Amino acid sequence: MLLKEIIKTNRSKTMKQKKHHKLNKSYLRVGLLLGITLVAVQNTYAQEQVTLTPTQDSDSYQFINAPTTGQSILTLGVSSSCTASCGHSQKTLIQFNTSSIPFASSEVDSAVLRLWALDNTITIPDFGTIGFDPGTVEVYTQGSSWFVDNANPKWNAHDADQFIGSINVSAIEAWYEIDVTQAVKDWLDGASNFGFEIQTADEFSTQTCAFASMEEVESLKPKLVVTKIPVPAPTVFDPVAGFGLEFDAVIGNQVIVSTSDTPEDGTFTDMSPLTITTSPFSIVDPMSLTLDKRFYTIRYD
Repeated sequence: MLLKEIIKTNRSKTMKQKKHHKLNKSYLRVGLLLGITLVAVQNTYAQEQVTLTPTQDSDSYQFINAPTTGQSILTLGVSSSCTASCGHSQKTLIQFNTSSIPFASSEVDSAVLRLWALDNTITIPDFGTIGFDPGTVEVYTQGSSWFVDNANPKWNAHDADQFIGSINVSAIEAWYEIDVTQAVKDWLDGASNFGFEIQTADEFSTQTCAFASMEEVESLKPKLVVTKIPVPAPTVFDPVAGFGLEFDAVIGNQVIVSTSDTPEDGTFTDMSPLTITTSPFSIVDPMSLTLDKRFYTIRYD
C-alpha cells in the first residue's frame, strides 16, 4: 500500500470515530512522517454544569400573614385552603444568585429547578394522617423584591409574574424538577431576578405538600442546575500552511485555543483570544509543521 493510501485510510477512520463524540476539551496529536502530517484524535468530554443552592427562601402562611413558624423553617409549604373562607393556604418563594453562573445566556443549554418533597405528615389519634395531599403546583417568576425575617415575607409579598409550568406532586420523599431555562437566560441578559414563586394550581382544592428548604441537609436543598452548551468536536484538516482545526461555535463569543508539546505535565500555552465571526470557525497553526507532535485544547473565554 502506498504511503498516500495509508494516510488517507487513517484520516478516514479518524473522521468516522469523531462523529460519535462531543467534547468540552479536545486533545489533538500531530506526528510528521516524510513531511506529511498524520492526524489521530482523542476526545474527552464532560459537559460543564453549575449547581446553585438558594440565597434565600421562605413560605408564607395566609392565616397568620407571615412565614410558617417553629420547626417548619426546614420546609417550604405549598397548600390550598379548601374553601374561599378557610384562609389556610401556603405559598413559597425561592431565590438563587444567578450572577455567579460563569457563562453567558447564549451559552446556556438548559436550566432545571429541582425540589425535594419531604415527608411532612403527622398522625393525629382518632383523626388520621395529615400533611400531604397530592396535587399540582405552579411555578412562576417572582415579580418583585422580598426579604426574609421572623415576620416576612408577608402574604402579599407573593407576586406571581411569568408562568413557567406545573409540577404534579404525586408522592413524598421524591425529587421533582421543572425546566426554567428561559427564566435563567432572561436573568443573565439583565432582567431583574426576584426568584421563583410556587403556589397550588387550585387555591380551593385539598392539595398540600412541603419541599425541603435551604436550611435542610445539603443533599436535599433546592437546586438550580444550569448546563452549558458543549463545545463541539473540531474537524481536522491539513492545509499547506500548517495544521488546522474547524469547529462550530456561537458567533460573537470568544474562544481560546491552547497548545502543548507535553500535555502529560499539564502545561498548555494560550494563543490570543479569537472572536467567532462565522460558524464553523477555522484556525491554522503554522508551528505544527515544525514539531514532532502537537496538542490543542479549545474553550470558551
